[in-house]
Amino acid sequence: MDWTLISLVFPERLLIYNAGTIKTLIISSIKLTVFFIFAGSCLILAPAFYQDPASPAWVPVAVICFGAAPMLITAYASAPFVNSAYLFVPQYARKSGDILMRYAKNLPPDARLELVTIRMSGFQKSTGALLSELRPYKPRFGIANVERVPSKFDEWATTGRRRWIRWLDEPRNKFHVTNDKDVMKRSRAPGVWNHVMEAIKKNG
Repeated sequence: MDWTLISLVFPERLLIYNAGTIKTLIISSIKLTVFFIFAGSCLILAPAFYQDPASPAWVPVAVICFGAAPMLITAYASAPFVNSAYLFVPQYARKSGDILMRYAKNLPPDARLELVTIRMSGFQKSTGALLSELRPYKPRFGIANVERVPSKFDEWATTGRRRWIRWLDEPRNKFHVTNDKDVMKRSRAPGVWNHVMEAIKKNG
């Protein structure tokens, strides 16, 4: 059947998880605040102490370290927070809600997802992943509960001179998501996220 002749109900890039605007704004605001604290410590306070003859030599370094501490703690604690998640749906499964749910209940290992987190700058960071790369994660510290184990090809691509470029891009391999009803109500297809999480748990 030529699915291009049928009006499709759902987009290819389907929003299946949405943590909400308020949570996102709070986390973005905190990240921006601690970033500016660090910038102020480096660009204003530390130089002022450095140029002061009466100031001990260790003070500028201490100021920078104290300014960096809140930023590093915030970066570590909030990096896994997923603002939204998208599932790339094949054309045949976009015809109706029933077909979509049948597809969601039997997701293939190569189903593509996009997890959106927040950078230190407050802007969004998108990470693509195959369903087969995601699995439950139980950290000793932090809030992450889902881990992405990159494919061998992805690991090869990050070696050598490209690795530092990827680090600057703030790579994400650990994520925090929930099964709250609210995050699914705000999605385009409530219920799909539950099936995605069930599939991720099976990977573990």
